[in-house]
Amino acid sequence: GGTDAINIVYVLDSTVPAAAVPAFAAAEAYIESKFSDPITVTVTVTFQSLSPGVLGGTGSSYTSATWAASRTGFVGGMDANDTIQSSLPTTSTIPVRYNGNSSTVTNETRMFWTRANYNATVGSVSGNAASMTYSTNFTFDYDPSNGVGSY
Repeated sequence: GGTDAINIVYVLDSTVPAAAVPAFAAAEAYIESKFSDPITVTVTVTFQSLSPGVLGGTGSSYTSATWAASRTGFVGGMDANDTIQSSLPTTSTIPVRYNGNSSTVTNETRMFWTRANYNATVGSVSGNAASMTYSTNFTFDYDPSNGVGSY
């Protein structure tokens, strides 16, 4: 990670098994090698007993921005292959149809973003972008170098 590339930070709770720590560090490095957005994405990680058959769960944290700020972010992130951003409404609202079976249109003044997408597109907001919980009811193999066994 760094200021010119994505920085993935897994915040490992005390429930994370010691054997998993190197695997999360390897995952951080792998993801960082695939993206170039100059942002930090913080994800909390916990282990706990979950319902039978549930391997894990995830969640995202959200924030909002005005439509005008969101549009500015979309346009500012354009590259040579992008064209649709220039067609977005330049007003302070964007028309949204929440029900495809209805002709009702709501002129929204804001847009909701996951924190990671907000940081990559609109601006900067602090805090965890997401969370992951793994079940302690399963045995995990944290070493990807030796293949994946059958269960």
